Amino acid sequence: IDQAMQGDKKPYLAAAQYYFKNDKDLDKALSWADEAVKANPELPYPYYWKAQIQLKKGDKAGAKAAALLGKQAAEKAKSDEYIRLNNQVLEKAK
Repeated sequence: IDQAMQGDKKPYLAAAQYYFKNDKDLDKALSWADEAVKANPELPYPYYWKAQIQLKKGDKAGAKAAALLGKQAAEKAKSDEYIRLNNQVLEKAK
């Protein structure tokens, strides 16, 4: 991951997912998820992963905010799967 992050096209979302799934530095994972959201604000899945990381960190308010944005993006993209996934995060973030 460190080597990939040196290139021109940084795999922010993939790196964030790897850190999330392998219980690595969640602060770094969150910063990468933020970069993925900034790079593609119209896509629903970076918001979903950002929300998942925030939930794991115990930031329910942040997770809720990210999941709401992800749900809106999913509705625009007509992505039933990411509407469902973001709804799951919203349920957990209560």
